[in-house]
Amino acid sequence: MLNNFLILVTFISYFSLGLWQYFHVFKSKPCSSLLFKLFSFIPIGLNAWFLYQWIDVAEGQNLAWANMIALTAWCMNILILFWSIFRPILNLTLISYFLACLAFLIGFIFSGIDTHVIMTKIHPKMLYHILFSIFGISLLGLAGMQSLLLLLQLSQLKNKPSSVLKQLLPPLEIMEKFLIDIMWLGWGILGSGLLLGLSALPTEKVFHYLSLPKTSLSLLGFSMISLMMIYKLFFELSASLLAKVTLVSIGILILSYFVTL
Repeated sequence: MLNNFLILVTFISYFSLGLWQYFHVFKSKPCSSLLFKLFSFIPIGLNAWFLYQWIDVAEGQNLAWANMIALTAWCMNILILFWSIFRPILNLTLISYFLACLAFLIGFIFSGIDTHVIMTKIHPKMLYHILFSIFGISLLGLAGMQSLLLLLQLSQLKNKPSSVLKQLLPPLEIMEKFLIDIMWLGWGILGSGLLLGLSALPTEKVFHYLSLPKTSLSLLGFSMISLMMIYKLFFELSASLLAKVTLVSIGILILSYFVTL
């Protein structure tokens, strides 16, 4: 009974905070960032407790796709709250908290149905691969949300500028620079995770693993990001194209979550 009540509190808290941010961004309703962050500890703390229950099982760690999606969404919100201390990105919770609602609901529904248990203590490299991959995907998910805001800002500049967005979003140059910073960091961490995963496999299984759809999608998404970042390093790349390629590549990486083979 208590668990069900806490699940309801977590879901409602995420949803209410997302609505609060919506009214702040689009309806010009004041939103105290300090108060918003303090209230955010309610769903994030409860979410962490349920993730621990779902993932850490007696046989090892349940790394089923639903748990990984819920964990990634949770990591994304932790990163946003932490980074909001240094950069004005708290508005990203307008997207991330509604995503967290959905991810938490998926984790709750499938927590006892779908299982994929791994003894990570016996395979420490696999544990590091999982942690690096989740952290990298969380950063890139944050980059995806930043890309959406950047595209919205570019659209407003082409059409009728919105005084609300001009007031709440940093200048376009800062938005683009922050997106690039996140992409470099996420690219480095995700790449490390992929290398750790490959190094944890026996040599004779590496080529088989590379031929799996799940791995192929992960490598395709990672390669798109790599090519885009290298091109951006040496040549000019418009903010619009940067945001669009970011969204496509991240979409491919997220799709790899749902591929079971």
